[in-house]
Amino acid sequence: VQYTDKIELGQNYNLKPSIKPHIPNITYVFESSDSNIIQIDDNGNYKGLNVGLSEIKVYILGNEQIYSTIIIEVIKTSPDSIKITGDNTMIQGKYNNLSANVTGGENKEIIWESSDNTTAIVSFGIVLAFKPGTVTIKAISKVNDEVFDTFEINISPMESEEPSKEDLNQGLLDELNHVSILNYYIVRCCEYDYIPLTIIWYVA
Repeated sequence: VQYTDKIELGQNYNLKPSIKPHIPNITYVFESSDSNIIQIDDNGNYKGLNVGLSEIKVYILGNEQIYSTIIIEVIKTSPDSIKITGDNTMIQGKYNNLSANVTGGENKEIIWESSDNTTAIVSFGIVLAFKPGTVTIKAISKVNDEVFDTFEINISPMESEEPSKEDLNQGLLDELNHVSILNYYIVRCCEYDYIPLTIIWYVA
């Protein structure tokens, strides 16, 4: 008998028995030891109704001594639900760690998506905010895209206003000429296309 020893809950399958040596015009009989778990018809079509194990017996009509038995397990790969938790507010340029609680099913893998990658991106539940606005994060079952959850995040502007490139350069010159203490200028790459660095001036 050709069969799959594990089947997905709710899916349809078919058993294809054969006999050697070949006997023409024979009729097979199919029986399930637990029809609440696996239901099978006279043509070998079967379906998993509930999670569990069931033994399928196949024999020749009129001669039950010629038979074969197989055990098939019904599994549920797809989860029942996904729930995202975490902070629903962020600040531009910051990270936010979201968690997804996946219940039911054997496959817990999920795919993360952002409704607007120019506002924020997400990978493995880690959200990076690029600009102020509202973005919706979605966690989707890898094996069933009908099972998902969404989570809306509001992104606020940076707490302090960043200087322009021109102001920053002029400020460096002013500090070089007038300041005799340690000065720090932090240039953020996401705003000014510079390599992140800290410039330290020592003026005698």
